[in-house]
Amino acid sequence: MRPLYQLVLMLFLAIPAQAGELLSSVKLENANDEGIVIVTAVPGKQQHFLLDMDEPPITSSLYAFRGMIRYEGVEGKGHLHLNNDLGDYGSFFTKSLAADGPLRIITGDSDWREFVMPFNADNERMALIPERLTLTLVLPGAGTVFIRDVRLFQYTKGEDPLAETD
Repeated sequence: MRPLYQLVLMLFLAIPAQAGELLSSVKLENANDEGIVIVTAVPGKQQHFLLDMDEPPITSSLYAFRGMIRYEGVEGKGHLHLNNDLGDYGSFFTKSLAADGPLRIITGDSDWREFVMPFNADNERMALIPERLTLTLVLPGAGTVFIRDVRLFQYTKGEDPLAETD
């Protein structure tokens, strides 16, 4: 092989997998004029509705919501909760309960950071497509959370929804 061809081939193979296909920018419930949802914890109410999407435009069994989150004075371990209604196959969920990364818990204070709520509905026999997606915020104690720039992506096999994007 010619050296230039080998170099181009090596550079092409070194490119990481795409960060998924953008399907939709999402308007969250109660977003202000700047597209930011501000949730302040209310005593006795832990679950805060953010989004309900019937028949999402998903054609892959691997998908995720990506967005930005910031929070102040969050007591306890808050988290995002993505419910995936797969029709006759049941409902399954993803919770942001990790110690770090884009799936980390919501506690204390944080400047704007990316969150990712992935789900893989691929089973042994077929790839399942959700009929409905519901995204909520759970706050067990006091605190204020800001959420913006939420987008729905889908991925092909081999792509990692939790991989960092530019």
